[in-house]
Amino acid sequence: GGGNVSYAADIQPLLEQYCGDCHMGEAQSCEGGRCFANQYGDNLLESNVCDGLTTGECLVERMRAEEGSDLMMPPWWSWSAVHPPEDVITTVEDWVLSGMPP
Repeated sequence: GGGNVSYAADIQPLLEQYCGDCHMGEAQSCEGGRCFANQYGDNLLESNVCDGLTTGECLVERMRAEEGSDLMMPPWWSWSAVHPPEDVITTVEDWVLSGMPP
């Protein structure tokens, strides 16, 4: 962790890989109205799931949710989704903790 993590250089490629099937497209046009995987601005919008958090801040919580939980993203029941490994989640967490720089 640590260092300068930016959306464009570090986060967008990861989110496109692990979340892009449902969360990549025109701004606010995706599942849950959030295309956070390729629209930086959608990460700054209020989360529809995590009370009081932005969509970006909610990502780590959802990726770390327990299997079987409705919160878990990608959904545990999805046959096509690959769950991000811990190092990916840690990188996203570093980005959130550093203020989600673009």
